[in-house]
Amino acid sequence: MFVRSSSIQLVGMTVMAIAGGFILASLYSSRLSYRANSSVLNVGARDSSRGLQQKYFVDSLFANPSKDTNGAVSKNFNSSSIDQKPPADLSVVKLLCFVETCTKNVETKATAIKNTWAKRCDKTIFISDETSDSFPTLKLPGMLEGYPHLWSKTILTYQYLYENYVSEYHWFVKADDDTFLVVENLRAFLATLSPNEPHYLGKRFKALGGYTSGGAGYVISRKTLSKLGHGLKNKSLKCDDLNSKAPEDNAVGRCLKKLGIEPGKTIDTEEKELFHSFNLQTELSDKPPSWVYSYAYYPVKSCFGKRIFEQLLSFMLMGTDCCGNYTISFHYVSPKDMKMLEFMFYKLKVFGQQGEVPQVHEAYLSNDSSVKLPPETKSEGASKIGGAIVGSKVNETEASKKVESKS
Repeated sequence: MFVRSSSIQLVGMTVMAIAGGFILASLYSSRLSYRANSSVLNVGARDSSRGLQQKYFVDSLFANPSKDTNGAVSKNFNSSSIDQKPPADLSVVKLLCFVETCTKNVETKATAIKNTWAKRCDKTIFISDETSDSFPTLKLPGMLEGYPHLWSKTILTYQYLYENYVSEYHWFVKADDDTFLVVENLRAFLATLSPNEPHYLGKRFKALGGYTSGGAGYVISRKTLSKLGHGLKNKSLKCDDLNSKAPEDNAVGRCLKKLGIEPGKTIDTEEKELFHSFNLQTELSDKPPSWVYSYAYYPVKSCFGKRIFEQLLSFMLMGTDCCGNYTISFHYVSPKDMKMLEFMFYKLKVFGQQGEVPQVHEAYLSNDSSVKLPPETKSEGASKIGGAIVGSKVNETEASKKVESKS
């Protein structure tokens, strides 16, 4: 009786193993067939000319921008050479990044950012609770100190940027001093959009009326900054008072909503997110905090709670669920992990892996790519009052002296 039962179990397990192997083999074969038939991946096989490769890259990576101006996409592309130069230099996408920090974090968190991703922005300004020409950092007049008053730090920074830099840059990026940005991916994403349209982009939340996560970093276009700065200057826009202790990111969302500007789309073609409210370890752990499910605008993708077979199937078909291949940001990144990510992204090489050809979408260049101040928001008599700048042409020492004398 026991021998017979064991034999039946053995036969059953054998049949299940064969069936499982057949299913996995079929799925793997289908995936290979998809990759083999992909127009993007086979461009080089059909025609090795660079022109045709570029055409397919544009058609696949920047699909239908006019239908969804806030659409982001993520596609793999095999170029013929890892050193191949892009047909349109992404440096035409002008970024000003500002980092909110404080004195106690300057030597640790702010320094880590300055030595890593900040140098890839066209200009980076560190907004702090005091002005210093040694780092440098900048404190704006009227700014209230302390974490509960981050809103005053943010809105005064936007006013300052509007009065001094709106005519020089296309996009304005806000980050905390524990945010890590992959600036090249950010440029490629923004290259599909027009800075002359009112964009507001980041990790989108649906709670509290809808806004973008401050820690994940968010971006506004020159047009958005123009409308915001103009409304604040002529007092036609009523946002929170400077002494408000409302969460900074939510207050920004409410303020922009009064201008009719809502958070834009920031997922790729596989519906994976590009901006992240947590660090890489947490995102990959598949155990996000419970509050995320009620806050996140897009469905939270996680393998947590799935059976082993479902996890394997998900990985084979989609890869890592949490993060897009062209992820832009992570939050809660320690100075030590800043260095780790810097090495992984910019130093580590994978032998045999081919490069990609990023390209500015033609609509970006055709829709007034030259940086100029919109006529209706031109600010008379605006003068630069800050020099907390990294990687710019401004003499930092002289600029800092101006800040001190102005203060």
